[in-house]
Amino acid sequence: MDATAVAVVNEGALLMKTLRTMTTAALLACAALGAHAAPLIYSSSQFAADAVAVAGTVADVDSKTSPPDAAPLVSSAVATSGGNFASALGFAGGGLLVAQSEASSGGQATSAVGTASFEGLFSLDRAGHLKFFIDLIDEDFTDAGQFSDASLFFTLTFEGTTYANLLLTGADDPFSLQINLPGAGTGMFSLLLASEASALNGNAANFAQAQFVVTVPEPGTIALLLGAGLVGWVTRRRRGERALTTA
Repeated sequence: MDATAVAVVNEGALLMKTLRTMTTAALLACAALGAHAAPLIYSSSQFAADAVAVAGTVADVDSKTSPPDAAPLVSSAVATSGGNFASALGFAGGGLLVAQSEASSGGQATSAVGTASFEGLFSLDRAGHLKFFIDLIDEDFTDAGQFSDASLFFTLTFEGTTYANLLLTGADDPFSLQINLPGAGTGMFSLLLASEASALNGNAANFAQAQFVVTVPEPGTIALLLGAGLVGWVTRRRRGERALTTA
């Protein structure tokens, strides 16, 4: 691993320490939103972090998955060729996903992709709802004519039925969603955060971060919510608060 790659790894380690503190703050904030809710418990879960960097004809790839790798995960890739440079980073652990990409071109095509993902399997013993809270950051540092972007893919399935299959961007931040599930059963919740950058005779970079918490009502509150006729609601806020309620 060359000096540039070592620098990227060290940067990732520092970033990881900082983001752990931010994750704790996010968890406390979400707990305050629902005094009668508890975090969703997963029977099994998996994190993954991937990084791909290409500069001209030089490429670097790094991939980690937990398990078997120990979480939190940090994957990084660096590629250099003459005056061309590309780097990517993926971080996944706890309730936090981070992805970043950078491409700097001095005449050759350069590109980078960083991804981070989570999958969690859960079971419910009765009808109820899940609440999802996601704080999404999407920042671009890109010259005109170059490309950078980030996306967050959100999926929820329960007993073979897809209840959510969403593509979120920074415009959706902060995002909250309540999904009502009809009875006992098993489901899967997944998030995939992707950061992309590509350049030719220019510079492009993207930083993306998603903090997430999923809660389930405590048993004593389920009957109260159903008795009130609450079927579902979705709340999206951007520069203030907006609410949409459906019966």
